[in-house]
Amino acid sequence: MLKGRKIGKILCVVTAFVLVVAVAVGVVLWRSYKPMLSIQERANDGVGFGRVTVTSVEELKNGNPWNENMELSTLPVYKNPLNDENYPLLSGGDMKKMRARLLEVVDKLGWDSDTLTVTENELGNLIAKVSGATVSVDQALNVSVSFLPVVSLPERYDFSHEGPYDEADVVDCLKTEYAEFLGMKDPQTEISELISDFYPPRTYSIDFFDGAGVGAKPLLNYHFEQVSFNCNVDGTLFGIWISQADRSHKVGDYPIVSPEKATELLGQGCYLTVVQDEFPGVDKIGKVELTYRTGEWNEYFMPYYCFYVEMPETEGRPGQKDYGLYYVPAVEGKYIADMPDKPAHLTANGIK
Repeated sequence: MLKGRKIGKILCVVTAFVLVVAVAVGVVLWRSYKPMLSIQERANDGVGFGRVTVTSVEELKNGNPWNENMELSTLPVYKNPLNDENYPLLSGGDMKKMRARLLEVVDKLGWDSDTLTVTENELGNLIAKVSGATVSVDQALNVSVSFLPVVSLPERYDFSHEGPYDEADVVDCLKTEYAEFLGMKDPQTEISELISDFYPPRTYSIDFFDGAGVGAKPLLNYHFEQVSFNCNVDGTLFGIWISQADRSHKVGDYPIVSPEKATELLGQGCYLTVVQDEFPGVDKIGKVELTYRTGEWNEYFMPYYCFYVEMPETEGRPGQKDYGLYYVPAVEGKYIADMPDKPAHLTANGIK
């Protein structure tokens, strides 16, 4: 028979072993636990048209680095720290982060931040005026730089409407002139033409994002960290927009579905859209891309597959095609509390 002291030692060893196993199991369960998500969007005054008009499907090309051959099994989801408690204004912005962001941009552009006067406007944005420019940062940490007077690019670069604005000339100019400001290892570009009823009637936006990194890194840079240069067709620069959503509230890395599964869900009506017309069918898909919805009114910054679906031809617009935008959550449905099982429409009062 075992003596009492030996039995006590054995019990201690067994107890310790059980505790170690319990802790290990707890750690595994804790690491595998993922909070439920919501696709709900807060009410806002503008949800967008939800369509793009082109003359051919080739014009749907943009700078998104995603392609169907990328092997991505998970993607991060972030909680938007802003709230709509003071609707129609957003609130919840971190003033310390906002001020630090503003001063960082001012320093990068070579201005003296030590003597800067920073004020807050009625929207809760921080504003600073320097010689020839106004810098502002909003609660979502986006930064706007407005030049007045406008900045002229070197004459050797042709940025006229007839010039090769989508070639390397102006891009190389901006890469060189603002290399330190961009701070990117592998600057990639996206160029878009902006037409408005106001002055100037035609401008161009040259957007930079860092294509360096492996896996999802370029995709995240594209959607969360872009620098846009706003230029007139006469070769002048009138502003810079820096988009950098606050990703400090990471919820976790979530498994995502394949493009094929997303297409299946689209056909079943599991999507978000602004388009009010009847869904034309999956055979009308012109393009699909993996994207993030990062608007200030989104409760979560999470990935979606965006489908560009050709809509019925509109009378009086020969040669033009409308593509409606349909969003299917890329995160596996079991992690989404309100995964749509029928078409969900984005409205000014949220998702209906």
